[in-house]
Amino acid sequence: MRSSAQHVIGIALTCVVPRPGERTCRQRPVFLKARALRDDHEPMALRLIRACRLVRARLRGEAGYTLFELLVVVTIMGLVLAGLTTSFAAGLNAEAGTIRRAEAQQNARLALDRMKLDIHCASGAPAPQENPYGGFTMTLTESPNVCPAVTTTSSGVQWCTIPYSGSTTHWQLFRYLGTQLEDCGGGGVSTLMVDYITIPTGGWPANAGTSPTPVDWDGNMWPTPATCPSGSLPVVAVAITVNVDPVTHPERAYDLTDSIALRNALRCT
Repeated sequence: MRSSAQHVIGIALTCVVPRPGERTCRQRPVFLKARALRDDHEPMALRLIRACRLVRARLRGEAGYTLFELLVVVTIMGLVLAGLTTSFAAGLNAEAGTIRRAEAQQNARLALDRMKLDIHCASGAPAPQENPYGGFTMTLTESPNVCPAVTTTSSGVQWCTIPYSGSTTHWQLFRYLGTQLEDCGGGGVSTLMVDYITIPTGGWPANAGTSPTPVDWDGNMWPTPATCPSGSLPVVAVAITVNVDPVTHPERAYDLTDSIALRNALRCT
């Protein structure tokens, strides 16, 4: 007889090699331990407790990271992020430099167009004079209301260059309605037309008509014009060079040159 800890749960059909006088297949009972039956009727709370114990045992068996491994990972991430930050900053600086160059070049073109309008309307253009601020001033003789877009009150329009904060490579170009040499760029309300004017590749141009002759031509943008043929209108030569970084990148200089006729002036004889 089998122990009471086991219970018959079914009948199995077993096929064996028959003995003499026996049938080929015979039936035998299938027994299951009582523990399996008890598991089927075990309360849910006990099952949860057993499951939690299994989970804790598995988690205790899992290995973590050492402090050395964490330091290595942090160091590698720092090197990668430093490289990315440097590249990002370099890209931003390059973009800012490109925008500054484009603005300076655009302002130079606009200033030259404005200067053309003033010179076309002028009846006279004496040679530029050295101003008290370290640059040069060109004073155009105008007739009020002849060209309302130029002036309606003043008999002169001035263009002057002033060094920026005493710099020898960074100059600014101003426009002013007036005739006094010290007005443009001084106490008067002058309009900034171009920033980042710098030394041309061939150096600052001289003007043979300037008197007295200055010690140097730093800041002069009006070179000696070509000889005026008889019957032609006199002209004013202009040479503008801009560069936002002339010390580090002198090759990025942007040059504008032109000869502009005084349409209201007397013709040359």
